[in-house]
Amino acid sequence: LARGTDRLWIGTSQGLFSYDLVSWTTYPHPNQELSMNIKTLLAAGQNMYVGTTEGLFLFNGQWSKVSLPGGNWPVTVLADDGADGLFCGGPKGLLRVSTNLTHITFVSGIEGEVSAVTARDGKLYVGTEQGLYVGRANAKRATVSFAQWLGEVPVTALAQNGTHLWVGTTSGLAQRQL
Repeated sequence: LARGTDRLWIGTSQGLFSYDLVSWTTYPHPNQELSMNIKTLLAAGQNMYVGTTEGLFLFNGQWSKVSLPGGNWPVTVLADDGADGLFCGGPKGLLRVSTNLTHITFVSGIEGEVSAVTARDGKLYVGTEQGLYVGRANAKRATVSFAQWLGEVPVTALAQNGTHLWVGTTSGLAQRQL
């Protein structure tokens, strides 16, 4: 699910849908097989970023594949970077992609498949099967290091509200003041 400016976006095994509180609209990908591999969505202005097992796609009325390094880069998690880009995570690690899609940076320091990401005010939190990583991110570079306070617990979800970080793990929910 992703909330756009005037509608709710839903990625399903049948493709991309939107609901504007009155009607449903379907946006099939020209390759129907690809539509069935949607893993995550991120609404940013008039653009919808769609993470799939085949990579990152931009949908703004038309479907466009975003060229990521290393060929097929599955994208299972997306997050707004709070500035002028987004984070794309999955089995191969984490990338920061500028919103104009011209600058792509690999985020170093992460071990394992990225399962959750959140960023705000230049601070980056990344969840993997090995645990939580914390770091800084800007338009030029992003680095993280292992967060010792949580330990080696697989992280499945991250959220920030106000001054708190919420961390969903396979052992339960943890909260930390930022």
